[in-house]
Amino acid sequence: MSLVTVESSQRLSCISQLINSADGSGLAGEYLTSLSDYQKEGTYIWCNGNNTVLENLTWTSGQPSGISATGQEEDCGSITLGPGPMKSNVLNDVICATSLNYICEVPVTTTTKPPCLSYTCAKQASFLDANDFINPSSPIDGSLRIACGRMYFFSNAQKTWQEAASECCLRNMQLLSIEDAAETMCLATMLAKSNYGFGGTSWFTAGSDEFHEGQFTWCTANTATNISSGFRWNAGEPNNDKGTENCIQMIVGGGSPPENVNFNDVNCGSTIKFICETSAPPCQFPQCPSVPCRTDVEKSMFSKLWLSNPGGLFRSACGRQYFISKGVKTRNDAETECCKFGMRLLSIESYEELQCLAEMNKVQYKSTVNYYWTTGTNEGFGCEFQYGFCGTQTSFNPNFLNWKANEPSTPLGERCLEMKLDVDPKLFYFNDNSCSATQYFICEGDQADCTPTCPNHATCVKDNSLFNSKGELIRASSYGRWATGSGKTYLFATNKIPWAAAYDMCCKLGMDLLSVDSDLEMKTIFDLNNNDPLLKFNTEFWTSGTQLDCSFRFKYCSSGTTFYANDSNWNAGEPNNANEQEACVLAHFGPSASYDKSQAWMQDVVCTDSYGYICEMPAKPCISATCYDYNCTVDPVKTSQVTAMTGPDGQFQTFCGQKYFFHKDMKTYKDAYYECCKFGMKLVSIETNAERECLHDGFKFAGWGSLPLWTSGTSDGVGCVRNFGWCPSGTLVAPDLMWRPGEPNSPYVENCMNLYTSTGAVMETGLNDIGCDAMLRFLCE
Repeated sequence: MSLVTVESSQRLSCISQLINSADGSGLAGEYLTSLSDYQKEGTYIWCNGNNTVLENLTWTSGQPSGISATGQEEDCGSITLGPGPMKSNVLNDVICATSLNYICEVPVTTTTKPPCLSYTCAKQASFLDANDFINPSSPIDGSLRIACGRMYFFSNAQKTWQEAASECCLRNMQLLSIEDAAETMCLATMLAKSNYGFGGTSWFTAGSDEFHEGQFTWCTANTATNISSGFRWNAGEPNNDKGTENCIQMIVGGGSPPENVNFNDVNCGSTIKFICETSAPPCQFPQCPSVPCRTDVEKSMFSKLWLSNPGGLFRSACGRQYFISKGVKTRNDAETECCKFGMRLLSIESYEELQCLAEMNKVQYKSTVNYYWTTGTNEGFGCEFQYGFCGTQTSFNPNFLNWKANEPSTPLGERCLEMKLDVDPKLFYFNDNSCSATQYFICEGDQADCTPTCPNHATCVKDNSLFNSKGELIRASSYGRWATGSGKTYLFATNKIPWAAAYDMCCKLGMDLLSVDSDLEMKTIFDLNNNDPLLKFNTEFWTSGTQLDCSFRFKYCSSGTTFYANDSNWNAGEPNNANEQEACVLAHFGPSASYDKSQAWMQDVVCTDSYGYICEMPAKPCISATCYDYNCTVDPVKTSQVTAMTGPDGQFQTFCGQKYFFHKDMKTYKDAYYECCKFGMKLVSIETNAERECLHDGFKFAGWGSLPLWTSGTSDGVGCVRNFGWCPSGTLVAPDLMWRPGEPNSPYVENCMNLYTSTGAVMETGLNDIGCDAMLRFLCE
């Protein structure tokens, strides 16, 4: 024999197993080996191993030291062995003259007993599918589980060890062998899974020391291998109780992996349950259900026209059409319902899609409670932990962070995937649920994005009866208040009418209902409102914005400009399309001195509600007053009075080089205007202060007294509220013309002009603004 040589970790493992076996009981300790650096200091070789250099094994901490504590050279090597798990740091350098135990070795040829009990091994076709895997749909008398890339069979029946080994063969499997700590951990983790693993039970494994007491072997592995000394035995085990316990059982208990799995030696003739294993069949993709899919004509039209209905709501996001149900169905019925709309049950392809859906939900739906069916499933044997979306054939990562807490929880009983909506993509949660449970659902489709429905542009017709022959709007002030800025003229109409009526009214006026095409325009209108003391409204006005038949896709019908739910001009919490009824858009303007969103904002409201409105058109400056057309029919009877300078309708006089007729009746401005026309005359225009003074003198001469009388002056006309002009020419009143003190004083209310004549000083005769419907006497010229 020769002094032992430990040339490899495999050799060390073999010696370590011997030390830990029953045959090695009491042999643990330090032994001399053939290791030495005597020939060359620091270079250790195995002297009885063809002088091979030391490899793979390492030294105990602080070794080799080369010199002993007494100063002597340490040129020989020892090895420290067991008991317990094999250690790699086992070598020490020692003084060659030191007395230690030693190990001698010699190659031997022996005939050994077989490592394990014999058993019958044959496959049984009735258990297997076409690929020789166990067929889960056949009566297999047990349960199948997947973990660690392996398929495990957990028996219902109790068998002896040899019977169990044969039963595994029938299923083209082998009794369980656990060959390393990683497999122990993986199996223990699977066994601890709620609604999937097993606990509180013991099972036969392939381990046995039947013919080599204390040297346990995995008997049914492809190559019978010894069991690691680091195996998780129960306390005090293995103990070979009564000399009859030569097989290993796995005991599954509580605790966290791997503490939930331990091992014990047991009598091979005992009858207990058993575990078989083989490689797991591949799961290329979960098995998707075959669901009837027929398009319904009416529902597909809903999809095409984006018409939300009692069954649910259509929404647009991510370049797709979504239908969010209001009712619940089973998973397969939900898919059938989506088919009726010409759509698909929801599949989530990326985190970006979750972000997109969150943005949509934040504004358009605001659901943060309900779960909705998707096409996600783990159906199919071997796919318990592999989810996929059937609609797109894309896999779902089981480590996806958006799982609901402690989910998925029931991989065999809850094989369909539902999703909770939220306004934050990080709070979208997935959950496994029973496919037969009833739940809300979301369909998705590729329908072209909807376009809001606007009034037919062909029906937007200017009402010419509201204009004079020059195309000028008559009685402009009666429709509201006017302002011009940034290239547009706006009408602020405060009479409250529904949206469609407002749109139509602007058309009749030859204008457009307001389109706020930019934030700059929003500010322009705000500034016009606040900088004009005649405006300063604090109210809401219709715009031409609508989402009719296209929820949360907005368009200004007047300009065709699209705008969106994330536009910065929306009021807080808007738009919300409450009850799917708020299809029209208004704008609010308040009287604040500075522009901010608390004073200028938009909101969606019910179109049949009544609000004021703003019409707009290209900027129109006031260069002349707007007059009624002077196209009356002259009355010969009345003109004969003018010729005769006398008649029953009033008094005639000539002064200031003009012929005047002072009518005896009181009339409104308009009636007076046309009454003069019947006499072949015009309502008086006073274009200079000299003419005013002349009329003052003429009235005193004629004895017509002190009184107000109509002139042809008016401030009618778009934007002419502060500018009076004479009709029918429209020529603006000279700025130096004498007004009575404090006049004009009531723009938008007093839009016509009268002359107040005085019998006193000439300065007391002056102009005054007055409402056009007042009843006054009048002077024709």
